[in-house]
Amino acid sequence: MWPSKTRNRPRLFSCITSLIILCVCLGMFAFSAQGNYQPQPVERFILVVINSNLLYCPLCEKMMNDFCRKLGSEGLEDLTMGIFVPNDDHLTSQDKKGLAIIEKQLRGYIKGNNIRFPILVDTDRIFAEICSKDADVLLFDGLRHRLRMFKLPLTQDQWQEIISR
Repeated sequence: MWPSKTRNRPRLFSCITSLIILCVCLGMFAFSAQGNYQPQPVERFILVVINSNLLYCPLCEKMMNDFCRKLGSEGLEDLTMGIFVPNDDHLTSQDKKGLAIIEKQLRGYIKGNNIRFPILVDTDRIFAEICSKDADVLLFDGLRHRLRMFKLPLTQDQWQEIISR
């Protein structure tokens, strides 16, 4: 009856799944070394969602490198995690070589650009729906109780919001 609603269900499901995973990522920071849960607000967490197109776009790659350098200079690498979203081409069910190639390219990109925060590969493309064609930055600000999403390149005001404590 309403085809647009049924067509958007997979996208809605994917977005909900992405948010659940983000909450789990944040939950990892609320456990003590002994494994006991200690409720405490997460002051700040930065999630960088990177589309594999970034590896093939020199301008996009430069923007990402500048962002990573700024993170390092502000000492925010310990509060940052990356999610790498490969294209569908690299994730065909019959061909595992495509995924191996993209993982190798990613390792080279991380090493060559001295990126010092962990980057996970989203093999199920959970974040594909919320990621732009290059890279997005999600800021979890527990002190101000808000979640913000920025697209690279960042404006000076956006950068100030990310580094302000």
